[in-house]
Amino acid sequence: TAGSKDLVDSVKSTARIARNSGLVHVGCKTTPSGLIRLEKKLKENGVAIAGGRGRHAIYFSEPNNYSIEYYCD
Repeated sequence: TAGSKDLVDSVKSTARIARNSGLVHVGCKTTPSGLIRLEKKLKENGVAIAGGRGRHAIYFSEPNNYSIEYYCD
């Protein structure tokens, strides 16, 4: 719902969408131990970690080049 605390929100609009807009980033909340396990699994499978926020988030790209974030704030 618009204005809520939802992370994904779809709003009907008649506005024209710019060519360079669209989904480029997805964030998923996890636990601190879940983040550690995920980072280990990614490295074991040769997935490059593109960045992070200290011990609280990691970023990587999926095969279609969308940015995926896992965080535990």
